[in-house]
Amino acid sequence: MFREGKWPLAARKPGHTELVEIFMSKSYWHSHVAKPFTLIASHPQMVEWLEDKEDGPSDFDVWHHQKSEYGFKELKEWLKNNGTLDRKAKVKLEKSKEKGKKTKEKGKEKEKKIEVDDGGKGKARASTSSSKTHKRK
Repeated sequence: MFREGKWPLAARKPGHTELVEIFMSKSYWHSHVAKPFTLIASHPQMVEWLEDKEDGPSDFDVWHHQKSEYGFKELKEWLKNNGTLDRKAKVKLEKSKEKGKKTKEKGKEKEKKIEVDDGGKGKARASTSSSKTHKRK
């Protein structure tokens, strides 16, 4: 409206407070909007979702639930449930991520077990079993 010259106070741009007052009362802003949005700052995935970037997270990645629209009611529940609308879906998602991490860690552990033989021959040996066996020389 300001760019088109339709803003009633054409001499200056509307401030944050004026924009809030257009859409809701100050009491509603402070009771329902301000507090949840300050808590969101500690959830980077939700911040990305709200910024609506093309490569941002999906609804399910953030909310762990698929809906056509989300309101302050859902946001409060999401914050109360520690970042989810569906706890079961969140647990499944976290377990699948942990399983992927464990698989990567196991691969790294196997790589670490490959050592150079101290005999100076430069041979590599892989330790595959957890029990140690010693050979007499």
